[in-house]
Amino acid sequence: MRITEGQLRRIIREEITSDATDHSQGWIDPEGAYHYDPRMPEHGEWAAHKLVDLGMRYQLLDAIQAELGVWASTFGRFVSPPRMPRTENIEVVYREIPWIASDVAKDMLQELGWAAISNAYEISAPYPNRAIIDRWLDLGMEAGADPDGLFKIHGSSKLLASGNMEEIEKFSRRLRQ
Repeated sequence: MRITEGQLRRIIREEITSDATDHSQGWIDPEGAYHYDPRMPEHGEWAAHKLVDLGMRYQLLDAIQAELGVWASTFGRFVSPPRMPRTENIEVVYREIPWIASDVAKDMLQELGWAAISNAYEISAPYPNRAIIDRWLDLGMEAGADPDGLFKIHGSSKLLASGNMEEIEKFSRRLRQ
């Protein structure tokens, strides 16, 4: 029997007692709605399926192909580069090259304004808005986060904001609705 990376993560997550402040792997859409599917706990897998639901299958496949080209030109002289599966089935592509498909899908969904939740104290949101931050803080409080804890909002390649809940709320008030 072969176990995929996602299945292994799920098994490990079920075996480890999680902190009440851990609601990892969820997403918040630009309107502030929280999305989580326990069958797809990995950010990239969920993002890939969501992009297909949004009618962006071919944009996703093209972006994965482009990333494979970058990967091959960077590392191809050291190792045999992975190849794009000859299918339009995202599940097959994801299973064959999950590390590339995951990164591309997450980046694409975040470019659309979505935020990936790491836990009650951290999110990745290159373009956060008030609705996203308010929902994330509400989820954190529901999970038992300490309002005086260190909350962090990560952008594409930098830390956008950090501080206790009050400081994050002040940051949020400066953002667009």
